[in-house]
Amino acid sequence: DIHAYLILAKAQFLLKKYDESLKTCQKILTLDSGSIFVYNIISQIYIYKEKYDSALLYCQKAVEIEPDNVDFNYYLGLINYKKKLYFSAVAYLENAVKFNPEHSDAWYILGYCYESHKKTGPARECWKKVVELNRSGPAGIEAQRKLTENQGEL
Repeated sequence: DIHAYLILAKAQFLLKKYDESLKTCQKILTLDSGSIFVYNIISQIYIYKEKYDSALLYCQKAVEIEPDNVDFNYYLGLINYKKKLYFSAVAYLENAVKFNPEHSDAWYILGYCYESHKKTGPARECWKKVVELNRSGPAGIEAQRKLTENQGEL
């Protein structure tokens, strides 16, 4: 039963049994090759393992199925950022914040992408948004630091 496999894959993922979860996810994909839920788990595992090319493959498959999916646009932005492909990262992260304007992590990374291309005004606006959305979280604290540290620069 595919539902039981989905529950198992999610439980394994939450318990950080990533290799087991990947095996379960691969089994699910033999039964349903279009499972967005499974692509989500696989993508997150490969991102955690810093296997960005593998994560990219599954995220791209998912975006083909659901182009407006916030999570996969965010993951693709994150992966491209990690690979220093900032222009691609910006495109996906802008989609993520368009689909969910309260996605503070997407705003946060988007700020760094803009900063990497010396677009300091847009970077500053992104970090202001992060502070507005998540002042006390790690990204919010770092964004506040960036805003204060680079006041003269930005």
